[in-house]
Amino acid sequence: MQKVFEVKDKVAKLEKQVADLMAEKAETERVIKQSEDRMRRANKLVVQLADEGVRWKEDVEKMSHQIKKLVGNVFLSCACISYFGAFTGDYRKQLTDMWTT
Repeated sequence: MQKVFEVKDKVAKLEKQVADLMAEKAETERVIKQSEDRMRRANKLVVQLADEGVRWKEDVEKMSHQIKKLVGNVFLSCACISYFGAFTGDYRKQLTDMWTT
């Protein structure tokens, strides 16, 4: 009878050990899935940021070109605001053509 109790204790310990290992396995699988999801999102973000970097580089080139023309554009804007009010459309075009040359 004593041996039966010992065997039952061993079985109970083994069943508990199996349950603990199954819980650990489930947690590990959850962590793996979470990590894979994060990795997939991180890769997607890296690709999108690389594309954005190309766009930013193009924007910087455009803005560098526009900065060179900034003083002239401001001058034309101020001149148009100051002088266009009383003149006809044809004369305004003549003034703009003259100022831009």
